[in-house]
Amino acid sequence: MASRAELARLDEALVRIVATNRPITVRGVFYRAVAEGLVPKDEAKGYRVVQRRLVKLRVEGDIPYGWITDGSRTVHGYVRYRDADEFASTVKVRYRQDYWRDADEYVEVWVEKETMVGVLKPVVIDEFGLDLYVTRGFSSITYLQEAAEDINLEYRPVYVYVLTDFDPYGRNIADRIE
Repeated sequence: MASRAELARLDEALVRIVATNRPITVRGVFYRAVAEGLVPKDEAKGYRVVQRRLVKLRVEGDIPYGWITDGSRTVHGYVRYRDADEFASTVKVRYRQDYWRDADEYVEVWVEKETMVGVLKPVVIDEFGLDLYVTRGFSSITYLQEAAEDINLEYRPVYVYVLTDFDPYGRNIADRIE
């Protein structure tokens, strides 16, 4: 059992990790905490501790709820607007020019883990205007087939960059996507 002082140091580090990498998933915080030697790479002694501490830190207001993201749960429904003006202002904010429309090549970026979206989004999506595909390990055949059908519609060379862990599992993911 950790002392209060140890938990306070862990909490301080977790706040820093989240603030630096927001938005981030709980698992993303856990992986960063493991990399910094703050917790063991263990579900019970590491992940669950980080998970509980992040709940406490959000409830107490040390971490804003919006800084932790959960992309694994989806709400289905329609986006609703007060009136046409509100809809128009929303559309205007969402406009993005397609910088790649007339490019000589088509580029996609794929990533193994959902936890990396918060890190990659500012560059891949916001700055370069590319789509970011999340495989969550080995993709389903449906996900891969739909991506392949989209790629086959391209008239130009296609480059798919796959970002995975550099381990046998990660290399197998890249081979499977190919």
